[in-house]
Amino acid sequence: MIKRKKPLEDIVIGITPMIDMVFILLLFLVLTTTFVVNESKIEVHLPKGKTGTAVTNSNVNSIVVLIDKTGSMYLNGLPVTLQTLPVELSKILASTKEIKGVFIRADQVVPYGKIVRTMDLLRQQGLTNINLLVEKS
Repeated sequence: MIKRKKPLEDIVIGITPMIDMVFILLLFLVLTTTFVVNESKIEVHLPKGKTGTAVTNSNVNSIVVLIDKTGSMYLNGLPVTLQTLPVELSKILASTKEIKGVFIRADQVVPYGKIVRTMDLLRQQGLTNINLLVEKS
């Protein structure tokens, strides 16, 4: 008995769905990198200190308050004022279960009073692990 082989069907790889997926991934990448506020773009000259400790970026659940030389304040990269800081802090605290620390990056020419008022607002929200960042000399 002779067995007949079935003719092979043409295999067609649909390239259109693959192009759609690549386009979606590219669009996602472009949108997420466009809207990320990069704190390194804000120029801050930290005060120098010999006993400064290096800060690692492994602390995911941390808050960064940045104050530049003009006195503009940023909370995790978003612009805030002393009046809106408590509201924005309460939003962050409501969405995050555990905050490991607060880091204040203040320019060396920022008045001491503004730093103290900022620390006071942070403490009023129940944040006590507050660190002032310095540049190690």
